[in-house]
Amino acid sequence: MPWFKQNDCTGCGICFKECPADAIYWWNAKARIDRDSCIQCGTCQEICEWRAIRDDSEPEVEEEEIKYNWPF
Repeated sequence: MPWFKQNDCTGCGICFKECPADAIYWWNAKARIDRDSCIQCGTCQEICEWRAIRDDSEPEVEEEEIKYNWPF
């Protein structure tokens, strides 16, 4: 399952526009993946110029830290 490295996401919207499953949504001006809708096609990973989208083989530690350490 792909996941976003939030610090690398620029919010350009390319992945949002190109996702065939409409599994990308916005959270705090950054892209996120709806895991229930994602079909794991890899399109988002292929088109992200900033390599902000990673795959399962990479740890999700950064995503978890961001998810739970919001400043509000």
